[in-house]
Amino acid sequence: MTDIRPFRALRFPASVGSLEALLAPPYDVISEADRKTLLDRHERNVVRVILKDPADGDQGYERIAQTFGRWRSDGTLVQDREAAIYLLEQRFSWEGRGFVRIGILARFKVEPEGSPVIRPHEKTRGPAKEDRFSVLKATGSNFSPIFLFFEDKGAFAKAARQAKEAHEILATYIDDDGVTHTMWAITEEEVVEALAASAGGGPSYIADGHHRYATAQRYVKEVGPEGASTYGYFCPNDSGLLVLPYHRILFGAPSPSEVMTRLRGRYLLESVNSPERAAREVANSTLPFAFAICWPDGKAVVCESAPGVEDELPKEAAKCLKDLDTYFLHQVGFKHLGIEDPRVEFVHSLADAKRELQTHEDAVAILMRATPLRHIEAVADASESMPPKSTFFHPKIPSGILIHPLEAEA
Repeated sequence: MTDIRPFRALRFPASVGSLEALLAPPYDVISEADRKTLLDRHERNVVRVILKDPADGDQGYERIAQTFGRWRSDGTLVQDREAAIYLLEQRFSWEGRGFVRIGILARFKVEPEGSPVIRPHEKTRGPAKEDRFSVLKATGSNFSPIFLFFEDKGAFAKAARQAKEAHEILATYIDDDGVTHTMWAITEEEVVEALAASAGGGPSYIADGHHRYATAQRYVKEVGPEGASTYGYFCPNDSGLLVLPYHRILFGAPSPSEVMTRLRGRYLLESVNSPERAAREVANSTLPFAFAICWPDGKAVVCESAPGVEDELPKEAAKCLKDLDTYFLHQVGFKHLGIEDPRVEFVHSLADAKRELQTHEDAVAILMRATPLRHIEAVADASESMPPKSTFFHPKIPSGILIHPLEAEA
């Protein structure tokens, strides 16, 4: 059972400015150009304390510490008087379809590595972990929650609905993607317990924030028990939990005729006249593995696995990995294309993929299917790790909508 608790959050009061001007996306989706845009948006935008200026080197963490300390003392950030679990509803649309996702923002116990309570599905990388650890040491606070999901059999949905109906809205915010975020502070003990118990009754699966969770585990080991709890967003694995595909940009790729020659016999191949159609065909494929290859001139080939091609996957690999399109592509798909050491970049939308192709004439876009939640759970349950950039959960939780000081015990 996940140990979920209320906490006294730090927040930007309305007197400082609008949340649209003050909040930011999670650190790992902010480019350097985005960082500068956010700095220009407001002198107290939260990006100032979640990302350092690259020109500052390691001194940037000291500057973050000074800024955060000043904001806590001068009223830029104010701590709530009562501990709460914060209900967060997000309304958004994707490809013409409306979604509503509702979850809770709360503190939760950091479990030791290998614990079955909190289940990751990705490995973490050194530079990102070092950066997050340095920010946590400098501030003693979490600015972005670890995003987790859980199975709900109805108890959480009922508790969330009742909590929402019985409380006034605490804050509303519309982000740059048009997502409407609405938040309520839930302080009554019995309602808090109902939300915490229904969200934490079974294992929690990390959707986003693997580096943040690894940082929390390291903090407990190296700094001390004040980091025994960290900050999370918990939501059920219902229809509001949207997973998008992560597409690949492959450099030095073969031509369309070479692809047809190399893949014939291993795949069912279909030439289509646009990336949009290719993306639809891949998304609708029911075969074990599918992807599409798109060239800068708009030509595209949809590639669906032929029977028997799965036998080329490593025999020792766990079945949960062999079910993944991304594992298949990286283990055998690139080799089928004649590429032993692929140079790839990652994008999470078709529009981004098309923009990359306009910039790089020697590149192709590999369009992927979204990874189903059941596959994510199976990999996490088996303590395995997916290839990098296998999942993209949308929308993200804004940095700074709440800030979790490590000392914010209920």
